[in-house]
Amino acid sequence: MERKFTIGGLELRPLSSTDRIILVVYATAMLFQIMIEFQLPQFRIHGLFLIGFAIGLMTVSTPLGLRFRGVYFSTIWLIVSIIFLTRGTSLSLIPINTFILYHILRFVFWKKYGKEFIPYDAVRGGYLRFVSKIEGRGGYKEDRQFMHLLLWTGVIIVMISIFGMNGLKLE
Repeated sequence: MERKFTIGGLELRPLSSTDRIILVVYATAMLFQIMIEFQLPQFRIHGLFLIGFAIGLMTVSTPLGLRFRGVYFSTIWLIVSIIFLTRGTSLSLIPINTFILYHILRFVFWKKYGKEFIPYDAVRGGYLRFVSKIEGRGGYKEDRQFMHLLLWTGVIIVMISIFGMNGLKLE
């Protein structure tokens, strides 16, 4: 299948089954969180923490970000993240901030190397190389360096957001 790119190297392609499942799970988690806030407000913080933390860490520690190169996937992800942002806490910032971080690093990588960033899987004790069938390559040394930057910057974003939730502010 020929790849068609738009501005910023984003690809116009239909959503795969996996893309749909990921987006449906993410959107369902958002709807569930909104329902919790109205039905069981005492559990509001639990959902915010679970969703924000899980989505943020998945974005910066797995190859999930490769799906962001699709225009439709990125657009839907951004809309759901904005909906989560309306929850109004620092934890609500995690998904959108890690999404933006991934796109910034992806764009810098694209400009520097002229190819798509292939993130590694971050595991205890290191990184596992991921091979992208669509890109036709696995992560190289430069991908590993960018993954390291993505992971640690993402962890800092998550931690600052968690501290912000507890009333602590880092200035």
